[in-house]
Amino acid sequence: MGFEIIPFIEPKSTYFALRDALFDGKGSGNSLDLREFFQEFNRNIPPHARPGSEPTPQDIARAYPDIEEARKIYFCGGLDNSKVGKKVQPKNLEKTRRFFGQRVYEFASKRNMSTKWTDTPTTIGFYMPA
Repeated sequence: MGFEIIPFIEPKSTYFALRDALFDGKGSGNSLDLREFFQEFNRNIPPHARPGSEPTPQDIARAYPDIEEARKIYFCGGLDNSKVGKKVQPKNLEKTRRFFGQRVYEFASKRNMSTKWTDTPTTIGFYMPA
């Protein structure tokens, strides 16, 4: 609450993709009323988060089945590619962004770091300097 948005989606291809997803891509000719869409979206945002409602690695993997090495969903460390004369791969950066968010993605990209993954549950964390 306490803010307003302009009901506009850029680029246009994103608008069309959203419209097609909402209308099952059947080309029904239905238009997508963005004001109505965002009002409905707003009505469905919970007023507060509850402990335990954080997504698990399994939740994320189900949402992104096309993710790099989809069965490896547990973070197990990082690799400084500069030390081995390599460059972090875009698919690894995308997986990093999806699992850890934009801030960690930018950190890894800027420092040429790859995230390492395993299919075995692990408790190793990812260090993010302030």
